[in-house]
Amino acid sequence: MKIAVISDDLTGASDCGGQLIQYGLNVSVILDWNELSLKQNDAVIYNTNSRDVSE
Repeated sequence: MKIAVISDDLTGASDCGGQLIQYGLNVSVILDWNELSLKQNDAVIYNTNSRDVSE
């Protein structure tokens, strides 16, 4: 199973990653799309750093 999560900040990304690790998944928080690799991970979490962006 492969999982991808999009978060709005690093705190949320880290919290989500911690929850997934408890289920034995290999998880990475991605700060740049160039780092994105589902081949090496069960789950990736991309931090958009968008919490403070206005609508």
